[in-house]
Amino acid sequence: MNTELQGSIQAAAERAKAIASLATLVQTGTISIDGIAPDKREEVRIYIAGTQMTPQRFHARQNAERRRFFSERGASGFQYYRATQKDHDYIFGTILDTVDAGDKPTVKPMLREYGEQQGYAPEWAERVAVNRHPKRIAKSLKAQQHHPVIQDLKGGHMFTQTHQSALKKATYSGLAELLFSGSQITREKRAMQARMDALEARLAAAEADVARANARLDAKDAGLDWKEKARAIFAAEPCISKREVARRVGMHESTVRKYLSSLH
Repeated sequence: MNTELQGSIQAAAERAKAIASLATLVQTGTISIDGIAPDKREEVRIYIAGTQMTPQRFHARQNAERRRFFSERGASGFQYYRATQKDHDYIFGTILDTVDAGDKPTVKPMLREYGEQQGYAPEWAERVAVNRHPKRIAKSLKAQQHHPVIQDLKGGHMFTQTHQSALKKATYSGLAELLFSGSQITREKRAMQARMDALEARLAAAEADVARANARLDAKDAGLDWKEKARAIFAAEPCISKREVARRVGMHESTVRKYLSSLH
């Protein structure tokens, strides 16, 4: 669908809503029909004459007229360029898989290749690339909620309502950019967290080594052998874990465990 036609459709829908709103104001006595601009007055009269018609039925009639308009244009040979839900599901899935592989999708070449495979006109890829597909994207986001990229975005708090709204309003190139940049950010955050966890583990190990060394020095200063101290602790507290005994005497758990086992 070209930009000019899309604009005319949106304008018609907005006008229909405006007529319905004006009719409601007239029916409730808020304004007089004579106070409405002449270019809209007759449409408001027709709307009011047709109601008891609800706004929902009025919009349904407008949609039926729009479908008839497109049907007539198609019968006259007018060529529309649009992505069906099947087309969109393939394109959306390909974008997600490419992002999951760590690559930035090149959308236009992908659309051209897909269009050729489907036997679409050469202009199809160019026209579809600049269109927006909010309803189709909403369906795809729901269907692909378990995809690794979507799960990554959720885990990285990058799948907010604002982000989803931006995805739905984007072209295919914008969609690819948003998903790729969001995925990269979550990967970088995950890598940073992994580095921090590794540093914390190393720090904890170093602190444990220092604690054991200090315990050995304390035992030496007190004139106690670690084995004597271990026996004394174990005798005083029979239910104590060997890990805790090892911590108190400043030795590795495996060393203390082997020694205490040899006493039985």
